[in-house]
Amino acid sequence: MFCTAVACRSLLALVFGVSVFSKLRSRHAFAGFVAGARALLPAPVPAGLPVLGAAVAAEAAAAVLTVLPWTAPAGLTLSCGLLIVFSWAIAAALRRGAPPPCPATGPPVRRTAPGPDPATRSTSVTAPPRTAS
Repeated sequence: MFCTAVACRSLLALVFGVSVFSKLRSRHAFAGFVAGARALLPAPVPAGLPVLGAAVAAEAAAAVLTVLPWTAPAGLTLSCGLLIVFSWAIAAALRRGAPPPCPATGPPVRRTAPGPDPATRSTSVTAPPRTAS
């Protein structure tokens, strides 16, 4: 069970780490993330940029906290919370009838908008953090 927990924590840290890197690797990448994420927001938020900056900071914190053994419970809790919020945002955008571009990794590499699959994936990924703690 210990190996499974370490593997789940490592995978989550890798996913969040790659996500943060892909958003912060250039101004163009961050601008693509901002444009995509604004499409996910239910209403125009004047303070959108600080909220998006906080989301990236939370992802970075989740990556670091999840991998360290003494902070793993906090990291797993933060990871679950982030994935639930991301799933909610995708589901809310789909309910509005305007599937947004996927802002997870900066500028989209595909031309199709995400369907329910990313929301399902993000929600299902919360199972390992809940069981690995």
